[in-house]
Amino acid sequence: STITVELFYPNSTQPLAGLGNRLELVSKDGNALKGHVAFVNESNGVYTFKVTSTTLGKDEFIFKTSKSMSKQSATVSYMTGDEFDQTASTIEALPNSIRANGEDVAIVNVKLFYASNPNKPITGHTDVTLISKDPNKAIVGNVTPMGETATGIYSFKVTSDVVDSDEFAFKTTNTVSANSVVVNYVTSEDANLRITLKTSEKQVKVGDVIMFIADIENIGNTNAVNVSIVNTLPVGFSYIADSATITTADAISTTGNSPVDISNISIKSKSTATLRFLVRTGAGIKPGNNIAYAEGYAISNDVSTLAANALPVSSKRLISNRASVTVIVDNSDPMVDETLLLGTVYHDRNGNGMQDAGEPGIPGVKVISAEGLIMTTDQYGRYHLENVAGGKGTRGRNYILKVDTATLPVGTTFVTRNPLVRRITPGLPVRFDFAVKLPEEQVLEVSDKLFITGKADIQSSYNKVLSKMVDVIKSNDIKEVVIVTTAKQELATMRENILRDLLNAELGEGNSVIVGSQTPAVEGK
Repeated sequence: STITVELFYPNSTQPLAGLGNRLELVSKDGNALKGHVAFVNESNGVYTFKVTSTTLGKDEFIFKTSKSMSKQSATVSYMTGDEFDQTASTIEALPNSIRANGEDVAIVNVKLFYASNPNKPITGHTDVTLISKDPNKAIVGNVTPMGETATGIYSFKVTSDVVDSDEFAFKTTNTVSANSVVVNYVTSEDANLRITLKTSEKQVKVGDVIMFIADIENIGNTNAVNVSIVNTLPVGFSYIADSATITTADAISTTGNSPVDISNISIKSKSTATLRFLVRTGAGIKPGNNIAYAEGYAISNDVSTLAANALPVSSKRLISNRASVTVIVDNSDPMVDETLLLGTVYHDRNGNGMQDAGEPGIPGVKVISAEGLIMTTDQYGRYHLENVAGGKGTRGRNYILKVDTATLPVGTTFVTRNPLVRRITPGLPVRFDFAVKLPEEQVLEVSDKLFITGKADIQSSYNKVLSKMVDVIKSNDIKEVVIVTTAKQELATMRENILRDLLNAELGEGNSVIVGSQTPAVEGK
């Protein structure tokens, strides 16, 4: 709307010009304006303002300057416009299918937004109606307007006594929606479901996550529409939010934790759907057998006693068997009932069966258990195996580990036994260390003069020597490099690590060497 104010000097016919935005439009009653006022321009004492609003109602305007206020006023009313935004405005039905018994109800919601402001809901509209999308087909169901049930949302109750369907669009006075929604009216005979319930694991412990799997077969002659599967979980089992999936195209919804109600499922006659969801076992679970149940229900909405604007209340009818599955809870504690096995495969130069200074671990060696578990040593020759059952707490049990000799250089001999047998007991870690002697002809000795005195870094003047060392290692199939040094153990180990990483980076995967250190031999000793 446009408001024009014409100003004159007191007791004069001379126009009062040049005030600009110092002239204001305000509410006559002093309240906040419902509309928005914008100054447009002024021409020879004639001031023009633009008034807009996204709120229903009216404003009575007066104008004022810094010195005076008008007695005259102008009123602008804000009414609901007929035009709505075709993209933002939507229509939806919940549920999309109901039984054709005159009792089940679908709620159709129309959301209206302004065409000029698609984020602003249109409120107070009284002429929203549902129409058939196909102008040549009359509406089959019974439509009852519920009015504006929420801001900008206009709701309708739909029932039917006839097995058919309606595709609804909506219209205001002169505008018809492009969007539509289909409501199906299906036979009132209930479907017949057969549910088989199973889990991904039969035995669990506290803190485990398992998957529940329900195979739902519709063995009846009627399509199952808007079915709910109610899953009753044992005490201490809790549903993991948003984990439920189903093999149908339904947008399922989930409520509750135990029981877990998964609804809005539809299954055609003689068809099967698979429902999956995750459950976590909590601290409150009881040891032994725990039984979970699953049942299928048909959902209906009875509106026979509802007021005109009331939303229907869902009721359920059992249409399936009561499926069950047993989960065994093991209350053992990994911290006290299981064992950690760890060890090192190393080059035992002096053959004393102990890993001394300068005796490096051998990387890439496979260690195998009697059960067929395979571990590979890391760059330091280390490996470990977790969660090994320790046997009875009173005496434990024997455990066997063996080194795969094919992963050691040819000619390597064992100082310790291979395989090794150790007594393991619950809750206590046990070491399985394998001492071997590598063939001496495969050892390359280097002087510690390669390094900066007192440091682990290689002297820059010897960087070119590294490439020559790589060539020697490759041409002679050398598997071990030894640093001859008098440095203390901590510095010697740092030098071993740096040299090993530099050489193996050049040698590439599959040609790695181990690097150790030893003190120089003293003549006469």
